[in-house]
Amino acid sequence: DTHPRASRPLSNQAPPLLPPPNMKALVFVDASVPAHAAFEECLRWIKPATDELFVVHCVDYMRGNAPPGLQSFLPFGLPAAEEANQTLKNNGKQIVAAYESLCKERGVQKVHLSVIASFTSKEDACQYAESKDVDMAFVGSRGLGALEYIVLGSFSSYILNHLPCSTMVVKKPVEAEGA
Repeated sequence: DTHPRASRPLSNQAPPLLPPPNMKALVFVDASVPAHAAFEECLRWIKPATDELFVVHCVDYMRGNAPPGLQSFLPFGLPAAEEANQTLKNNGKQIVAAYESLCKERGVQKVHLSVIASFTSKEDACQYAESKDVDMAFVGSRGLGALEYIVLGSFSSYILNHLPCSTMVVKKPVEAEGA
């Protein structure tokens, strides 16, 4: 018996990818539809009673200083940036708390919450995953266009290329494409 697109019998195909027993999974969350899709996909992979789930929100701090001569181009100074950074961190705590509630509703027993707020959150996220010995990570993808990618960068692209574990990039659901 062969798969319609397979050139050889199914018995010769690679075995399906299975999660390890007692998996440590990490999901990166924010308030976006793609992040929630990554969370839902993660829940499909883990065993709620035994696996560990790390729910992580990352935020890049705003810089409140600039080289001499460029300060006039900043809409705010250092005190305003510090206040904005604290607000970003507090928002992150609210986001992971909301996901903690969802985990409880779904019966996930071992949940760890973290907000990574720094000037280098992408790099810090990779170090965090490595320090927790994560088996698999899940991250949503917003599908940035070329200009957005150049201006904003891509968290999911960085994570995919730098995490020390297997990583699943989850696109937003088809029904949410217009969102």
